[in-house]
Amino acid sequence: MPQLIWSPEALLDLAAHFEFLKLKNPEAAGRAAQAIRDAGFRLIQNHGRQNRPS
Repeated sequence: MPQLIWSPEALLDLAAHFEFLKLKNPEAAGRAAQAIRDAGFRLIQNHGRQNRPS
């Protein structure tokens, strides 16, 4: 199974967005971070095998 590897820059961006949103709405911040994480895993599940030999 393909593996999702988050770059250090992506993780820093995610953390910064989370911290910003958390000040206004902690629950929304958690939902947003989870949605971004889930979207990354869906991309791998749906497209991770493209351009690879069977």
